[in-house]
Amino acid sequence: MEHISHTYDTLFHARDNQHVILNQPAVRNNSGHHNQGCLCWNGRSNGMASLCLGLLCVLLLACIITQHLIYYSGHKQLESVQNLTLQRDNLLKGLSEVDEKIQKGWWYYNTSVYYISELNVRMKWTESRQNCKMRGADLVIINSWAEQKFIEKLSNTFQMDVWIGLTDRDHLGVWKWVDGFSLTSGFWGPNQPSTEGSELCVVQQKNIKTQPGMITGQSWKTSWCTYNFNFICEKNIFQ
Repeated sequence: MEHISHTYDTLFHARDNQHVILNQPAVRNNSGHHNQGCLCWNGRSNGMASLCLGLLCVLLLACIITQHLIYYSGHKQLESVQNLTLQRDNLLKGLSEVDEKIQKGWWYYNTSVYYISELNVRMKWTESRQNCKMRGADLVIINSWAEQKFIEKLSNTFQMDVWIGLTDRDHLGVWKWVDGFSLTSGFWGPNQPSTEGSELCVVQQKNIKTQPGMITGQSWKTSWCTYNFNFICEKNIFQ
């Protein structure tokens, strides 16, 4: 800003000098003739003054643009630092929560932690979902083959058939996850999904390898939502 102020002062000083010279009284030279002060700004001198004033205007504009760019660049850098700081804080918070959940018996995979109910805790699908929400989670949403294998492993390890977060309760035959998104590709077992009745929910079955005709990973089946099963909750740590 000091450069801009100095440029303004220089511009106004040049303007004031022009005014003074143009209003000087006539003076007599050695030959007795009068010279008018205004003649000093005619011709070449007047052109040079105009050029100087033009250059000063360009310099002033350049100073303003430079100051603006410096401010804008500094502002963007500050925003970038703030975003990185926020990402770091979220990551540290997420890692801390992972550690806390694992200590309480949750399982960690990818960017989520999973809670599987105790063997003797079996509930209807709606009640299971409410239990998950009380834990700050929801019934599991399976987004990939790798995640399906992980959920199947939990089911086999604890020897449980478990509710997952998939149902056609809102519209018969239209399968939706608990987050409202429709099912795009499923891991259904043989002759599944069933279309009998209404308000069906989905169960991840255990011990698929020992069941005739079953393929590893293809282990979902439908069941009445009012039946009692164990359940798996999921909480995405970094959302």
